[in-house]
Amino acid sequence: MTQANPATALDLEDRVGALIDRARAAGADAADASVFGSDQISVGRRMGQIETLERADSAGVDLRVFVDGQIAQVSGSDLSDQGLARLAKRAVGMARHSPADPFARLAEPGQVVTQWPTLETTDPVEPSTDGLLDMAEAMEDAMLSVQGVTNSGGVSAGWTKSSLVMATTNGFVGSVQATRFGISGSAIAGSGEAQKRDFDYDLAVFAEDLGDPAAVGREAGRRAVSQLGARPGATAKVPVIFEPRVAVRMLGLLTGAINGESVVRGTSLLADHVGELVISPDLSVHEDPFKPRGQGSRPFDGEGLPVQPRAIFENGVLQTHLHNLATAAQAGVEPTGHASRAGASIGVGHANLWLSPGSASVEDMLSAAGEALYVTSLMGQGANMITGDYSQGATGFWVRDGQLAEPVESMTLGGRLQDMWRSMSVADDLTFFGGMGTPTVQMDGLTVAGA
Repeated sequence: MTQANPATALDLEDRVGALIDRARAAGADAADASVFGSDQISVGRRMGQIETLERADSAGVDLRVFVDGQIAQVSGSDLSDQGLARLAKRAVGMARHSPADPFARLAEPGQVVTQWPTLETTDPVEPSTDGLLDMAEAMEDAMLSVQGVTNSGGVSAGWTKSSLVMATTNGFVGSVQATRFGISGSAIAGSGEAQKRDFDYDLAVFAEDLGDPAAVGREAGRRAVSQLGARPGATAKVPVIFEPRVAVRMLGLLTGAINGESVVRGTSLLADHVGELVISPDLSVHEDPFKPRGQGSRPFDGEGLPVQPRAIFENGVLQTHLHNLATAAQAGVEPTGHASRAGASIGVGHANLWLSPGSASVEDMLSAAGEALYVTSLMGQGANMITGDYSQGATGFWVRDGQLAEPVESMTLGGRLQDMWRSMSVADDLTFFGGMGTPTVQMDGLTVAGA
């Protein structure tokens, strides 16, 4: 990634090194810092008219300092020597008045990664504004051509090029570069109170991997039209089938339960389940930070530790929780290379994680289910991650005789996550959404409440 106006990754490396030096000079015992830059173009269109046309660049710094076991985190946008010195002095002053954290720490020199592979995370070709406008036009024209679509909720196309350079007082220096291309469209079908709205989108690291804008527009229109006439369905205990872009939210509940922060806070129902069967023994969950052109690919974690491809769940058995340095220290285990960085704050995250696909087609899954609920959207946050109680609003289609039948809305799903995870079965249509991927997922044992 290249910082705007017109700094390069080398310039960012110089700035982050200077910030570390200023932190030491100000009295920090240890510190880590990141300097970032981004450049982006975004266009928006609605009903044939350009609504937004923006180009923006930004740059900033984040610093975390350790002083006698006390910690402070600060951020700023002044990359000059004077600005970095002020930021470092402010951080050290704040740390001296902050409570101590016995678990927060930097990696030991032997823990940080010193070599990493070159990853395909940056498209060298910058798109033109006209090219993005052409994408938006093709998307909206295709969307409005779908019979039953009555209005456009707007379409957009955009590109971002970003750069992050990290450095620590233990000697680590590393940079991450990435580009993102994105297109999205929102369609409106019907009229009055019977209107329905839905959307479609696509994201990619390289422009050549981005989906056809016209196809995205048509899909947004098709989805909106397909929901016309939806009403609450029956109350029943039937299989629930989640299309991939909804199933990825269900996978997020599973990964949230193995997040080291939740584990050490005692807010995870899987806190003591490493080595135990959690999901169906027919399924595994894999992670590959080095996935070519993966939207979550990274050469190291947010603390400079090495990352690696691994099975998080293997044949249904939980292999590991996801830890950064602090959560690992609190749990009394080794860090797993899952630190994420949001500004100067360190959290826990993952990179290119997916639920293993099956061998059956979606059509085979529907046919075998007979009667079921096929979910195309979820509403609300209805999971208790301590008890596993689950309740969430849903929209989609009733499945009759193995076929999608009438659209339904205002449905409520209820069950226990533990039972849902163990009952999972999957189709063969693995689809990635950002850094996570799932196929179509079926879960049994839920109660579906409607009219």
